[in-house]
Amino acid sequence: NNYGDASADQRGRLVAANETLDRGTGRIRHAMEIVAETEETALEISDELARNREKIESASARVRQVSDLTGHARRLVHSMTKREKHQKIMLGCVALFLVATAGVIIWLVAGGLRHK
Repeated sequence: NNYGDASADQRGRLVAANETLDRGTGRIRHAMEIVAETEETALEISDELARNREKIESASARVRQVSDLTGHARRLVHSMTKREKHQKIMLGCVALFLVATAGVIIWLVAGGLRHK
């Protein structure tokens, strides 16, 4: 019955090998599920990063636009300030001219009255 014991021993090893193989297959399936979940998470993160990039690029474009408008406004205010200074100088000159003209007229009228 040595032959029967060897056959039973082989069957036992075969059953043990099948169980080990089943456990290995289960681990592989579990690992494949984890890989699939990881891949799905990576794709979601990639999509979120793409959306964030679009938002950042849009915000950056708006900042450049505002910066350009601010520069234009600064130049405009500078131009207006310069024009205001010129107008004040011209107004002062006109006022001085009018005062001088009035003085000359008064001097001529007063001088003319003395000669009569």
